[in-house]
Amino acid sequence: MTAARLAGDDPPRTTKSAAAQTATANSAVARPFAALRKRPLRVPRHRRGAFCPDPNDRRVRGLPPGIPAEAGLGRGPVYAASRGIPRLLDFFPPEPGDPLARSKWRSNEMMWLSEPRYRGPILVRGRRFAPVLVGPGGPGGNARVGFGTRVRPEWELRLPSGPWDEGDQPLRAWEQPVTLPDERWRLMMAYTRIRYEGCYFLQIDGKAFSHTVVFGALMQP
Repeated sequence: MTAARLAGDDPPRTTKSAAAQTATANSAVARPFAALRKRPLRVPRHRRGAFCPDPNDRRVRGLPPGIPAEAGLGRGPVYAASRGIPRLLDFFPPEPGDPLARSKWRSNEMMWLSEPRYRGPILVRGRRFAPVLVGPGGPGGNARVGFGTRVRPEWELRLPSGPWDEGDQPLRAWEQPVTLPDERWRLMMAYTRIRYEGCYFLQIDGKAFSHTVVFGALMQP
């Protein structure tokens, strides 16, 4: 037997649907990136005939053991790292049979590291600002940098606040072990993708910092 609700009783409570809860959570996650996205891209200057990247660019210091200093890009608190000739990065086509084989984009697997002192969100965007690595040609070509593993890549790399992959032990990057000196270091592997050779920059935006890194991109057969 069901009792009737008496006058003055509290009305039955309603709860958000799962879809509404998901939308609210997604909005909260996206909000910090929307603020970072408002910052304009700062395209580096490239002098006609100059080397790209600058061969005198300094090595990154303070990276965790297992990551060569010459592999690092950036000045902290967030770094990118990629194996290969320092600052001349190889981009490879998809493997035969890979779903991405119909894509004309080529990929380089980069490691992203965040020092313990920064735990906030990071937004990464990039473009080509010179179509050649060295010699005549000058500035030109503003092809966008893509990210991720979709046939059509994302135009942004969004690294969230809080922990990334540091809880997954043992950590490995490019089949090599990586030792984090402090468990608060954050580490994430992500694909950077391009369609053309040339000189590129990535702009790395965090809550209280913004800086760019430059690299030359080589297309491998």
